[in-house]
Amino acid sequence: MAIAAPIRDASERRALLAGRGLVSTRALGLFVQSELAGRGDIHFAVRNITNEISRWHSCGLSLEELRLLTESPPDSGDPRFDALIEGIVAHKFHGEGYSAPDWCQNTKLEETWAPFGDVIIDDDWYLMGVLLTPVELLDKRIVFNRSNLNRQ
Repeated sequence: MAIAAPIRDASERRALLAGRGLVSTRALGLFVQSELAGRGDIHFAVRNITNEISRWHSCGLSLEELRLLTESPPDSGDPRFDALIEGIVAHKFHGEGYSAPDWCQNTKLEETWAPFGDVIIDDDWYLMGVLLTPVELLDKRIVFNRSNLNRQ
């Protein structure tokens, strides 16, 4: 029976995580840049971000593996998406009992954004949205139902 050689460096570990089909925050930032420069489909970009980050939870990643996947992403070209990635990553880290990476504090929006609502329709809609949004996203002025974070 052959014994697997130990993984020696972070790049080898990242390659193994990618081999498991896991997408890093760096790749997500580059994806958003490309999507916004091309079709510009905001809903498609948001859904892909939430789906990819949600997959991390189902893989039972260690803190070291999470940190390898969540190096500071490049600027997406749209502060709404930078804040969204930061907020979701912070939410996932906190949900696992870990402190979020420092870069998750980089962006706070000036105006409230509801990615699937386009506009804040009325006071009741806004209140319900706020009640169902994780605090990590509310801190960034994003209204986003937590149920959107658990889909795959």
